[in-house]
Parts: sequence; C-alpha cells; structure tokens
Amino acid sequence: MSAFTLLFLVLGSNLPQYISIDAAQSHVYIFSLYAILLWLIIRWHENQTYKSAALIGLICGLAVIFRPTDLIVIFLPVLWGIHTKESAKLKWALVAGNKGQLIMCIVMGLVAILPQLLYWKYTTGS
Repeated sequence: MSAFTLLFLVLGSNLPQYISIDAAQSHVYIFSLYAILLWLIIRWHENQTYKSAALIGLICGLAVIFRPTDLIVIFLPVLWGIHTKESAKLKWALVAGNKGQLIMCIVMGLVAILPQLLYWKYTTGS
C-alpha cells in the first residue's frame, strides 16, 4: 500500500514534468540530492563512519553548486535530531567525538565546490 502511495505522490507532483520536459532546470537534481542527503544523515546517525561523513559533505557541496542559495543545506546535518536543549547537548557531544569526520565532511564539501571556483577564476580572472 505504501508503494502505491509513493507512486501517486510522485505522479501527482511536478516531478514528472521536471524530469521529462524541464530537465535543464535544477529542480530534479536538487530534489535527488536532498533525498540522498536525508538518507545519508540518517545512516550517519545510526553508525558514524567516515564514508557517510564524506558523502554528506560531497552532497552538500554539489547542492550548493547546483543552486548557490541552497547553502542552507548545511543546516540539515548540523541540526538533525535537535528538538530540545538536552538533544542539542547530545548532538554537540556526538559531533565533538567525531571531529575527524567533521573535518572530512567539510573537506569533501569544498572538493565538490572547487571545480566551479577554479572555472570562475579561469574565465573571469578573479
């Protein structure tokens, strides 16, 4: 039953239009990146691995490249699971215990953005 619900939600949305006709717009790519990012955030919270952290950084960087106003995407992994002051303290303790993964996430985000920055430097000189 849930498969039919998901199918009807997709077919009833604008997603088929953006996939088939308006593929030049960033909507489909951003939708896909956000879906992957949410899945990766959940996986990272279940089991903190460097691979998940690197992929989170990479996906965040790609989302910023596709649409620079989506820089807000960095708040998703940072604020995920914070509902109260106690959960915020637990979250910051989790992040502090995984500083290497945090650095990996930031580095991979910059790696995803770097080609665009180099292209801008090459074409404009600044």
